[in-house]
Parts: sequence; C-alpha cells; structure tokens
Amino acid sequence: MGWASVNAGLKGADVEDIPQGNGSQMFWVRKDEDMKGVKVLYYVHGGGFLLPLDGSAIVFLDDVAKGIEKASPGIKVSIAVLDYSASGFTFLT
Repeated sequence: MGWASVNAGLKGADVEDIPQGNGSQMFWVRKDEDMKGVKVLYYVHGGGFLLPLDGSAIVFLDDVAKGIEKASPGIKVSIAVLDYSASGFTFLT
C-alpha cells in the first residue's frame, strides 16, 4: 500500500489509481469538487525511484499553494502528487 493510500484521510485529499501504472497513484491535495478553472500544481517527488514520498513534502506543497492563492486573489490551486516506485524494491520496516 502506497503513501497516498495511507494518507488519503487528509482534508481535501483524493486518491486515483493510475491504469496500467504498476501500482502508481495520483494523490490530490486541496482537490475541488469542480475543477473548472482550478490551477494544478503537479509534483513528482525525487528519491531515485526508490524512496517513498515524504509527508513533509505535502505540507510544503500545501503552503506553496496557499501562497499562490494569497498572492493572486481569485486563483484556486490544487496539488497533484504522483506516488510511484519504478524499482519494485521496498525498504524493511
């Protein structure tokens, strides 16, 4: 189970499985019911295809989106985060 599935309970969060994505998911933060006119900040985390998405990245991206909205009244921003692993390797927990 990916990070996106585990953290799907965040406010405004939604998780979409990517067809033929080998378990990859698109994790939405601040997703509106009606996405018409909403600007999307698309984030693909680093980690050399091995490390999972870190929760602090979501907090940072949420702050970035809030800053954009504050600086540009009338603009709404949602965040799309790709949760993936290209290696098939998982770390021991």
